[in-house]
Amino acid sequence: MKKIIILITLIIVLISAIGLILVKQREMIQPTNDQSEGSSYIATSTQSFPETEENASSTIPSPQPATRDFLFDQEVTQDPNNPGHFFLGNTFTQEFEPEYVITYEQEPDFFNIVLLKEPLRDARWEAENYLRAVLNISNPELCALKYTVSAPLYVSKEQSGIDLKFSFCPGAASLQ
Repeated sequence: MKKIIILITLIIVLISAIGLILVKQREMIQPTNDQSEGSSYIATSTQSFPETEENASSTIPSPQPATRDFLFDQEVTQDPNNPGHFFLGNTFTQEFEPEYVITYEQEPDFFNIVLLKEPLRDARWEAENYLRAVLNISNPELCALKYTVSAPLYVSKEQSGIDLKFSFCPGAASLQ
């Protein structure tokens, strides 16, 4: 069991490093001015998508979506080994095997979603719904986050090493 936890931890670190490299290549985060009085928000990045028939009716907020300050939610736990890193909901240390694990890194404001069970389509759907509810944002706003969705090699040889993206975002991998 300890070997599995170590392996999964190494995978998260690898995914985090890849995510950090990708984030460094994106635009710098700009502060948002649309915070409500008495509410805490966390600003996240944006991506611009070409106007297509599929996304023509949905607009991506500018400069970036603001999410609820979820870090104090009961289901959010700080990673004891990595300051500034948090688990949202499921963790690798639970006694059951979760379908997915979502981690959040305060710097660089990045989400890692790791799919841990097949069918990957179902695990991704569950993760999308959970994250949408926790952050209280729409699908286009989820697409605008800095994030990666991936599956480790031991879960899927075919999808390992690929940024699967959220199912409704441009460039998302089609999963069976």
